[in-house]
Amino acid sequence: MLVQINPNIRHTEKSSDKHPLSYIALGIDDLLFDFPDHSGQDSEDTALSQNGCQITRLHSDQADILPLLKMILAEAHRHEPASEQICQYLLNAFLLKIGRVTNSQFSAGSVPDISGECAQIKDYIDHHYSEEVTLDDLAALSHLNKYYLSHIFSKSYGVAPINYLLDRCILNSKELLKNTDYSITHIAHMTGFSSANYFSQSFKKHTGITAAAYRKNF
Repeated sequence: MLVQINPNIRHTEKSSDKHPLSYIALGIDDLLFDFPDHSGQDSEDTALSQNGCQITRLHSDQADILPLLKMILAEAHRHEPASEQICQYLLNAFLLKIGRVTNSQFSAGSVPDISGECAQIKDYIDHHYSEEVTLDDLAALSHLNKYYLSHIFSKSYGVAPINYLLDRCILNSKELLKNTDYSITHIAHMTGFSSANYFSQSFKKHTGITAAAYRKNF
C-alpha cells in the first residue's frame, strides 16, 4: 500500500499487536502532489482522504515501486562518490512511477509555509465543493473562529475560503460544460449551486460570459 501525504498535513501512524505495522517513510523537501478527484467513483484500489493524502493499493505495481524505494534508501546510506546524483535519478524514476500508478501529478519548488488548518480546509473544499458548504462549517471543521480562519486562509492562498469555494465550483462547471451534454440546471446542482439562476449569475460574474455562451465556444 502506498500513502502520499502533502506538506503541512498533520497525520500519525497507528499499529496494533494483532496486526503490527511495518512501513518505509520517505520525506522529500519542496514536493507537492496534485491528487485526482475520486469523488463519485466506486473504486477499491484508490481512496482519497479529506486531509491531503492519497492511499493506493499497489497490487502488482509493488514489484516495480518497492525495489526503487529500497535502492534509494540503500544508496543514501552509502555516502560514496556520486551517491547524491544516483539518489536523485532513482528518486525521479520513483516519482514518475508512482505518478503513473496513482494518476497523480507533482510539482517541485518552494512549498509555502501554510498552516495545517488552512491546508485541511483547502483540501476539504476541493473534495466537497459540490455540497452545501458555509464558512461556519469550515470554521467548525478547523476549530477556528470564522473571521480568523478567513484571515489566515486569505493570507495563505490570496483568496477568502468562500471565494475559493466559488472558484472551485466554477472551475468544475467549466469542465462539465466542455465535456458533457448535461443541462445547465443539472450542472448547477452538480457543482453545489442552489439554483440554475444563481449558477448563471455567478458564472457570468466570474467569467464575463454566460454558461451557454461558454459551452458554444467548445
